[in-house]
Amino acid sequence: MPCKIYQPVLVELKHEGMNIDFINIEADENREKVLNSKISSIPITIIYKDGKEWERLVGSQSKEQIKYFMSE
Repeated sequence: MPCKIYQPVLVELKHEGMNIDFINIEADENREKVLNSKISSIPITIIYKDGKEWERLVGSQSKEQIKYFMSE
C-alpha cells in the first residue's frame, strides 16, 4: 500500500518536467530482482547519476525531498 500512495508523487514530478524515469517492481512477484538489487525495505527510491547508483531513499518521500536529492 505505501508504494501505491507514493507513486502519484513520482508522476507529478515527471509532469512538472523533472528528468526522471521510474519503474514499479512488485516485490512479492519479483523476489529475485529485489534480492539482487539488495532492497531490504519498500518503498525505495534509487537515484542514478551518470548511469551509476548515487542515492537510496527508503520510505515514501515528498516531492521536495526528491527534488533536493536530484539537484545535488
